Amino acid sequence: MTGATRMVLENSRLRLDFSGDGTMTVLQNRLTGETYQLLGEEFAVETTDTRRDFADFHLLDRETYAGGVHLRYTSDLCAVDIRYTLKGEQHFVEKRMTLIPTRDCGIRHVIVSRPTFMAEGLAMVCYRHPNYDRIEEQHQHSHTRRPNSEPVRTFFGRTPLGGFFAGLEMPFDASTMDGVQLEFTFSPNLRLTEGEPLVCDPLYLGVYQRRPLDERASEMHPADMPASGVLPLPSESAAMLEMTTAIFGPPRHGFIALACGWHCEMEQYSFTPDSLAGDLRSLDFFASCGLHWLCDSHPWDGETVQMNALTGNDRYTPGPLVRQFLERARELGIGVMQWSSMNHTHPWWPEVGQPFRADRPDWRRILADVAPDDPEIFFRGQTANCFAHAPFYEWIEAITLQALETGYYRSWVMDGDFWGTGAYFITTVPVECSSDGHTHLPGDANFACQRNLDRLIARVHAEYPDLFIGMCRPVCDLGVWSQQHVDACFTLIETGSGGSNLAGGDEIRTASRIRVHHHFFPHYLDWPLLFPSYGVPNQTPIWPSAHLDYILMSAISCSPHLLMYLPSKTGIPEEDKAVIRHWLTWGQEQIAYLQVRKDLPDWPAPGKVDGSAHINGDRGLIFLFNSNSQGLVGEFHLTAECIGLHGGGEFTLSQEYPAGGDTKIARAGAVVCWDVPGESVVVLRLMPADMPDF
Repeated sequence: MTGATRMVLENSRLRLDFSGDGTMTVLQNRLTGETYQLLGEEFAVETTDTRRDFADFHLLDRETYAGGVHLRYTSDLCAVDIRYTLKGEQHFVEKRMTLIPTRDCGIRHVIVSRPTFMAEGLAMVCYRHPNYDRIEEQHQHSHTRRPNSEPVRTFFGRTPLGGFFAGLEMPFDASTMDGVQLEFTFSPNLRLTEGEPLVCDPLYLGVYQRRPLDERASEMHPADMPASGVLPLPSESAAMLEMTTAIFGPPRHGFIALACGWHCEMEQYSFTPDSLAGDLRSLDFFASCGLHWLCDSHPWDGETVQMNALTGNDRYTPGPLVRQFLERARELGIGVMQWSSMNHTHPWWPEVGQPFRADRPDWRRILADVAPDDPEIFFRGQTANCFAHAPFYEWIEAITLQALETGYYRSWVMDGDFWGTGAYFITTVPVECSSDGHTHLPGDANFACQRNLDRLIARVHAEYPDLFIGMCRPVCDLGVWSQQHVDACFTLIETGSGGSNLAGGDEIRTASRIRVHHHFFPHYLDWPLLFPSYGVPNQTPIWPSAHLDYILMSAISCSPHLLMYLPSKTGIPEEDKAVIRHWLTWGQEQIAYLQVRKDLPDWPAPGKVDGSAHINGDRGLIFLFNSNSQGLVGEFHLTAECIGLHGGGEFTLSQEYPAGGDTKIARAGAVVCWDVPGESVVVLRLMPADMPDF
């Protein structure tokens, strides 16, 4: 494999050099002029009975084309197809590897790459995410993972002027760092037949340039740091976010605000004539608040008994009470989100719910050495279907599509976990199944579960491209690489925003910043959650009327997709309904700006004004938030670095809310200061100074 002509993949932001055997040898960061040498960028494959290293493969063919390099290798165990892709002027390359076995085998372990990096002043860090340390410290929420249990690894190579970032586009990979050597690896643990391809998740490798805010980040208070002591620099966050946004694509929907039925005093288990009457009144309540979307209040429309009885010859169809509810929602213009579960008919109602397909006990997950008395692993003993087993997965996919085929639903959500429980962040850990008769190998079934969940989301998206797809667990805890084809994902705090809308607004903005800057979610994937939970029967919290504008605009400034907990049977004052209607309508009208977001440097904190800019071209909105009791001055720069404003000239800034505020004219690049009263939000509208005011 040696001696062949070298290959190059390049654009104005990076350059990759390949040796004659197809391995990467040089990464050039054209943003900074720095160069990183790579040694040993090789792959390997391990099965249940043998292993093949890079030296065991023969290079069959290689091809370079605009934006890509294609390589094909072969061995007595399998063929390997590798494609490196660099699209346009993107700042990252993706390496996708596909294995094609030449005989039936069990694939245990795959090493996608094992490079050693060398550069002057290079410092390597491993950053694991998503973590919840900051929300835990500042807002007293119990979301602390065990150390090093975060599912996603991103590696940053930091050099004086910039650096590079790399990782696998998957959760719970087994990649490691040893000094300046990285090993990108994962464990499929799958049975494959001869010729059955295994398409591996891509490896990403990109470059970035340091920004002025990096120095400011070095002054972060220790309480803001995760237990690992590692957080991405602002320049690294920006580079990662630019990459994930490019991979996932722009938001597919406009402004969408949903009510979450489970937490809105609605029936949570199964419809009866009495509960139907109450939930029909809830629909009227939502319509009176200006809400046009609702997440079903129980999985599979509450048809748990019907779901328990399904066999291979049955189809899913909503019962007569369910249809009455869905038809009334349609009359009111409320799009209902169909809520499905992946391996248990109603894991939140275990007294009645059970694994699907009682006639197929061989489809259930089997676990050896269960320790149900250990509170950390109580969920491991849950009886559920094995989502990693191909025949069961194909059946649950068919049932999901049958529900959507009814035409009653404008949205779809998945919730639960791979264990079959009602799920919480602690249950998002690698899942096991010791069955020797499933399509995965005994033991680790996590890769197959993740792959099937990704496959299900992709199938729903392909079959019903107009559906709004939301995800709860396990996706919300698996990190950014589980968000492909997802429109919105549960935010960090699902328990409700409490009795203070000021504190709730600050929590919403903090959680959303964590999602964006620490977990690298495009902002429109975050699903801000407003108001206390009304999901516990006979325990209705006091409705928080004060500062409704503050919490509503906090959520609207974070994402064009909102989720609300509302007392749909107890009710709220008419004037509060009017406030909600007003801001939801306003959000719909501002969608062109809300689909972009640039956060101002300061986070929500005592003594600070924080906010975000939403600039589309040369105009947009700027939100300034001050939850402190005293008035403060908010400050921002009319620059691309600070608010995302490109171009020159003079701009008019008008205070749109509260009405009657100042109007200022400032030139591009200028520092703008604005008075923000205590316990309030200010919204500014920016436009070119010579633009007529309509």
